[in-house]
Amino acid sequence: MHKNLKDGIGRGMKLVECIPRIERSLLRLRNVNVKDDFNSNNSHPLFRTHLRSLEEHASSIFTHDIYKLIRNEINKEAKLILVQPIRNNEDPRVYKFSKFGRPNEKWIVVFVQII
Repeated sequence: MHKNLKDGIGRGMKLVECIPRIERSLLRLRNVNVKDDFNSNNSHPLFRTHLRSLEEHASSIFTHDIYKLIRNEINKEAKLILVQPIRNNEDPRVYKFSKFGRPNEKWIVVFVQII
């Protein structure tokens, strides 16, 4: 709302001049929200990642703008490669990951299941 108001309101303006501009800014915000809701309810995005069920679930809950952010995070996750699961029959489980295109960067993840 500030973005829409900052050019239209200045020092020395009367209240009678400010109120219509504030109402117009609120109307713009409402239109954006209604458009996002309409697009989310009446269209479906293309599912592109390997976690299709997660994408479908995210698209059914969130608007398209938020869904795009979630899909970007899923794409970042897809770049990780499981190098070597370390086999042990006890908790915790240990996994080694590396990043696609950067084999020198490695992470060790320890998974402990708490029941």
